Amino acid sequence: MAKEYKHAVWICLALSIIAAAGIAAGILLAKPLIIAIVLVPVIAYEVYRTEGVFTKLASWGALVIICIEIYAVISGITFNIQGLIPVNFNIPGTLGANLPAALIGPVILVILSIYLFKQTAGMYTRWLSVIILITSVALFYTIDPQLMGTVFNSPDLQREINEGIQRNIRK
Repeated sequence: MAKEYKHAVWICLALSIIAAAGIAAGILLAKPLIIAIVLVPVIAYEVYRTEGVFTKLASWGALVIICIEIYAVISGITFNIQGLIPVNFNIPGTLGANLPAALIGPVILVILSIYLFKQTAGMYTRWLSVIILITSVALFYTIDPQLMGTVFNSPDLQREINEGIQRNIRK
């Protein structure tokens, strides 16, 4: 049975404004906790709106992930992924040593938001999944802006982007 949608547009609009304000404040103040906190009501409303078994499970999973993410941001847990790679491979920049554990949450949230966008049929649940996606990317950026710059400025990624653009232009 479809959820009540009488006030859904106003709730989604308010959540969009709150998320945008949280993103702006989080980036300007360099406080990822602000962004993580504004995600809680968005994801909670997504949990309420979703109806399918797997989409409901994904929504609940996102709620659990954001709670863990808030803890990870507050506690400042880091780990060294250089030791996890079995071969002698030099990882550039901040990616190798003392990687914030809080970077894992936004990545999972992006995956879940894409899944929710593809699997839900409702306009409002899709709207919420887009808010989650954008806010998760902003959260990732705020946790480690240097890492995002390193990733997007890598020569390999630039080459792949250029090749992808050329392939699509030729089609």
